[in-house]
Amino acid sequence: MSNKNIDELLDIGSTTLSVDLYNTKHELFKECVSQVDRTKVCEPVLGKNQCFLDLITDIPDLTELLRYVFPQGYHLTNYSSCVITPGLDIRGWCVNKPYSEMTEKFPSKTQSVQVVIPLVNLTTENGATAWIPFSHKEACNPTPDMFQYREFKRRILETQRGDISVFLGKTWVSHTLNKTNRDTLMLHLNYTSIEHDIEPTIENVFTK
Repeated sequence: MSNKNIDELLDIGSTTLSVDLYNTKHELFKECVSQVDRTKVCEPVLGKNQCFLDLITDIPDLTELLRYVFPQGYHLTNYSSCVITPGLDIRGWCVNKPYSEMTEKFPSKTQSVQVVIPLVNLTTENGATAWIPFSHKEACNPTPDMFQYREFKRRILETQRGDISVFLGKTWVSHTLNKTNRDTLMLHLNYTSIEHDIEPTIENVFTK
């Protein structure tokens, strides 16, 4: 990880870490692909999946970035698989918890970070993550009228399998339409500041 990654995340709301888990943790990576492909889980937490936990822990670049964003410590509060099936349209914009539950202007201090690990190469055609640079500075949930009266320029993250995309929890994110005939597999991780009073959704909670 470099200072550029930190600057990108805090300035525009997202950055990508080229850690190549596909090669550096090949057997674990293949097993995670197999499990997600077999179960076709879309939302539920994967539970105590040791293979998955082994894959996502001990990633120095990610740990360093999270320690910078959350100097007091952080929890891994949720992790899940995501399967974007052919034709699935989830192009609506959203932010991540706890921001999605807030009705007032977001606090300036970062409350959460979302991490996306693609298990296949992500492209515009197969459901890659879309996001809007600088949207975290709006400090609110996206609403239809914002897109009616303002010109937001989205970006598409075409990332390689095994790399890591990191978003501030208040960055507006979405996906492209999967126009292919194959499922698109990825993992989602949500990290929350240890200072934020949030109930962990899994028993495996990491504090750094």
